[in-house]
Amino acid sequence: MAQWQTIASGATSLDSLSDAITDYGTNNIFLGQNVGATRTSGVSNTAVGALSMSALTSGNDNTAFGNQALQALTTGNNNTAVGREALLVLESGVNNTSIGHTSLFR
Repeated sequence: MAQWQTIASGATSLDSLSDAITDYGTNNIFLGQNVGATRTSGVSNTAVGALSMSALTSGNDNTAFGNQALQALTTGNNNTAVGREALLVLESGVNNTSIGHTSLFR
């Protein structure tokens, strides 16, 4: 079984990376360039991919996987976007699901 190895000159946590934000107190994790950059509050949000959830200021239980997924979302809860530009222009909303490249793009 493969095991993680520590490299002395590398980052020792996700927060040490320039393109990762973690907040274990609120269960948020953002991975990618400018992901979650404007977040001021919210819990249990997950975003992976450049610019995904980059406009988020508050919201709970949102999930974005793919470059620019949920990019315009500022407030909202329980939204899921999977695929490049999925739910790209949604600014606020609840209980939306979008799967696939440019799905629910407009």
